[in-house]
Amino acid sequence: MPLADAADAAAFALCLLILPDGGSAAAIVAFVRDDNVLLEAVMGLTFLSFPATIYCNALVASKLYAADTSPGHRLSWTAVGSDIVTVAFLAVLFGILAANVLLVDKADAGVVHALRVVCLVSAYLIGGLSAPFLLAFATISKRANLFPSWLNAQLSP
Repeated sequence: MPLADAADAAAFALCLLILPDGGSAAAIVAFVRDDNVLLEAVMGLTFLSFPATIYCNALVASKLYAADTSPGHRLSWTAVGSDIVTVAFLAVLFGILAANVLLVDKADAGVVHALRVVCLVSAYLIGGLSAPFLLAFATISKRANLFPSWLNAQLSP
């Protein structure tokens, strides 16, 4: 995964880790109210990182496409498709987390709790969405010796 994607995923994971576990609507609402400014700052910085994410992904995609020897560049197209869907999905999940922050004083505690549960359940899909990208990336990189030897040595499709 490109560095910007990794940063976005890490920020999302951090948001999931610092929030309460989701068992109690009151605990989630209390946490979001207490740390509202911090959470708004995290969400703002995260959304500002998406243009950098898209740019870095385009750089990686162009390298993969140029090095791809599969028929019709199928592997690089698989990587691009998987990457686009993964980044879009992360953006949606960050939007849902931001809705929690913005709605905490305007919505019922049950709504805030439901949005938190939606994020937790949906986060499990990120691995499946990004797996085709990672496999295509590893395969192309290994075949073309595209990236530094220390990275290619770690890749084993």
